[in-house]
Amino acid sequence: NMFNDGEEKMVTKLWGEQTAEYITLINTISKDFDTFYSKSTSNLIEIKTLARYIHLKVEERKKISDQKRNIVDLLQLSLENLQYKEAFLRREIKACRDLATPCLNEIEKELNMQLGTTIYHEDIEATNDNTMALLRKEKEDRKLDMNRLEELNNESKKKLDQLDKKRKFLDELPTKIDQLKAATTDLRQHFTTIVD
Repeated sequence: NMFNDGEEKMVTKLWGEQTAEYITLINTISKDFDTFYSKSTSNLIEIKTLARYIHLKVEERKKISDQKRNIVDLLQLSLENLQYKEAFLRREIKACRDLATPCLNEIEKELNMQLGTTIYHEDIEATNDNTMALLRKEKEDRKLDMNRLEELNNESKKKLDQLDKKRKFLDELPTKIDQLKAATTDLRQHFTTIVD
């Protein structure tokens, strides 16, 4: 509705009065032309004033309507953005729930602490931060353990290499002793003959 109830009644009343007066004046035209002319001129001025008033009211209502339409458009856009974010977060939650964590139960048992949850609570961020800190520490500890294991494996490999060299030496020792005996046989015979 373009006008509120009071304005609409006023415009309807004035329009009806002006129109009625105008018709009455036309009927009395033959009696008093001068009166008719001045009254009709004033009535036309009032009609133009009313038309201008109506035009201004229509423009004002149009501006208000445009402003409200802009607000509705902004709110609609904001709603669509929120719905998009909600859908994105739902997909992320589903992906997190579907994420395979076969070792999580073992890690929880090993650490004697629950790391994951399927229930939302107010301090979920703090729980998440604590879990992430524990997992980072566990990761660092395991990296240190892996480095230590690698060092021990390298050390063990070196010891095994040394042991293999000693075994090889010991395995070759009887052959070398036989070679030495064979090489020194002439020399031994020579010494034995001299001593006898």
